[in-house]
Amino acid sequence: MVKKKSIKAQEIDLRLSEAVLGVRTKKFKSANAAAIALGLRPDSVRKRLCGRITRIEARQKQQLLSKNQEKTLLKWIKELTISGYAPSHRILREVADEVRSNKCRVFQPQQLQLQQQPQTQQQQPQIPNLPLRQEWVPRFIQRHPNLRVKLGRRVEAQRMNGVTKQVLKGWFDAYKSLITEQKIENYNTYNMDETGFSIGTMQSTRIIVDSTLRTRFQAHPGR
Repeated sequence: MVKKKSIKAQEIDLRLSEAVLGVRTKKFKSANAAAIALGLRPDSVRKRLCGRITRIEARQKQQLLSKNQEKTLLKWIKELTISGYAPSHRILREVADEVRSNKCRVFQPQQLQLQQQPQTQQQQPQIPNLPLRQEWVPRFIQRHPNLRVKLGRRVEAQRMNGVTKQVLKGWFDAYKSLITEQKIENYNTYNMDETGFSIGTMQSTRIIVDSTLRTRFQAHPGR
């Protein structure tokens, strides 16, 4: 569960960004006016106007994964939530280590723009090469309010209402959209046997899901 303190801090950061934008676009006459309108401390607005970085930006330098690497994990969790195979804490930590070691393709929405920039501007901040510990997963979840930890109930895939025409059409539409968006060639696509996801699972387990989606079960192939 995401702490209320974390959510409140993110809300304050958003309001501070809005205040800075408002002052610079003349929506607010001064930092004091912006602070009063948005319920902020005037000195906080002034410091942000003078270039103080946000909490998120400050913490990024201390995080073990870069911003784009975390985006890659978020997309992966969302796709697994849709498919009914939401990851456990252990699997998320193992995949995160793979992403850190650059063994997985990292989602970079501005990759084309970066390729056109000088080499000196493409340098990413150095991320400490430290092993991920068990407490990394709860902190990752805390940084992303859309993630939730739930108790996934094991249900055989044949019993799930997942083979209807509407569900299958939605899956293939999402698949085609991803292929087009990422410009993935046919020779870079592979078929995977999902049975491996079920090895070592119990009747129920704690899973990490994207709360913006609706799913109740953790699908497992029937035996």
